[in-house]
Amino acid sequence: VKNAYFMAWKSGCKSCTVYRDGSRNVQILNLGTGENITSTTADPRKKEKEKEQSLDLAIDRDRLEPRVRPETLSGKTYKVKTGYGNLYITVNNDDNGIPFEIFATIGKSGGFFQEQSEAICRLISLALRSGIKVEEIISDLKGIRGPMPTLTAKGTILSLPDAIGQILEEHVKNNGARLFEINPVEVTVNKEQTNSFPSLSGGHPEIKNKTIADYGFMPGCPDCGSPLVMAEGCISCKSCGFSRCL
Repeated sequence: VKNAYFMAWKSGCKSCTVYRDGSRNVQILNLGTGENITSTTADPRKKEKEKEQSLDLAIDRDRLEPRVRPETLSGKTYKVKTGYGNLYITVNNDDNGIPFEIFATIGKSGGFFQEQSEAICRLISLALRSGIKVEEIISDLKGIRGPMPTLTAKGTILSLPDAIGQILEEHVKNNGARLFEINPVEVTVNKEQTNSFPSLSGGHPEIKNKTIADYGFMPGCPDCGSPLVMAEGCISCKSCGFSRCL
């Protein structure tokens, strides 16, 4: 490096840039004493291939299979009150007391949110049976936000995945020792924020058709399970009288 700067000074260069050997992924020249001469150009694709091979060695994909479920497992069922109705979560442990599988049912509503919770729990169970740490699963689930968060005495339930993550965390901490039931608290929503729309160049509000799912409601009533009807900015149930204005 010293010789390079002196050469630039003697040559009358106004400026120069020096890169130390091996400091760049791709370099033009590689000069030295002649010992341990490497290729004059470094191929970045070769390094990427080496990284992929190292990952393959760390994870043997052919041997990564979920454990077979025993005939009998013990666990706990938890009840959580959410903005979409009562959520019942069952966590079963293996013989070592480690969570092995999880199930969730969303009250009487069924429909879209029941499918969502079932899919989430199936993937969680697959990860648990494949040896994924439960702490990693909890970290990924907690904090997922939904359109209808619920304030509780123990914190805020942001969404169904967040509720499942909190229940799983509570189950791991207490090993299913006690029931974890959350009672919802009414949330105040600013009407000006919910009714505000971005303006067009003409100054008129943009008219956008919204469905019930856009507001975070399932197609079924959270109380009786009958279909919900949206009219005049409110969602109501013709069977039991449930209603909520947006």
